[in-house]
Amino acid sequence: MKRVLDLTDKFIEYLMLLLISVMLIVGFAQVFCRYVLSNSLSWSEELMRFIYVWVIMIGINLGIRHKSLAAITALSDIIAKKSKIAAKTMSIVCLLVQLFVCVILSWYGYQYMVTAKQTSAAMLIPMKYVYVALPLGGFLGVIYTVESMISWAKGLKIGEDK
Repeated sequence: MKRVLDLTDKFIEYLMLLLISVMLIVGFAQVFCRYVLSNSLSWSEELMRFIYVWVIMIGINLGIRHKSLAAITALSDIIAKKSKIAAKTMSIVCLLVQLFVCVILSWYGYQYMVTAKQTSAAMLIPMKYVYVALPLGGFLGVIYTVESMISWAKGLKIGEDK
């Protein structure tokens, strides 16, 4: 399982590199066309916005997997000083909340994607292609959160303090 998730990570990293590169090139082309050629690209802002949605929804999962998301730890730091059991309880509660959010994002993102009938204004593509990022990002979040929960449970069994 770890090997599959590692390969998924590599794929996501390369996809992110590609998407951010396209966003950068399109943004540069838009500025060049607007200020040098005095003729804006009508579709560039929309494409960059759609790519941004994909980058966020897919990229957040790398943060989940590598535990590199920003967090406000004031409450958990106070709890950890009082009791190790309370600190472990707090960490599993945080993982459960994260799992809940990812499941909700997957479910409602899928519902939203399936019912989307509109097309984008400038590029005239079906919006469901943009909305696919929501359930996909949520699904990957569920997988990576479950992996975190399993590693947390293994650490608890071994006696490691995570």
